[in-house]
Amino acid sequence: MLSASAASIPPAPKQTRQSFGQGALSPPDLCHVPSPESEVYDHYNATRNHKS
Repeated sequence: MLSASAASIPPAPKQTRQSFGQGALSPPDLCHVPSPESEVYDHYNATRNHKS
């Protein structure tokens, strides 16, 4: 069941966040999804800014 949930997170992290926010499945799982994504974006932006 966790696999199906994870597959539904990447496509729409914003929509799943609201649905999961109510505690439908696992709130911790969602917190782990945006965390890595945010870090990656930050790193990418920081590297691009530094190069420019």
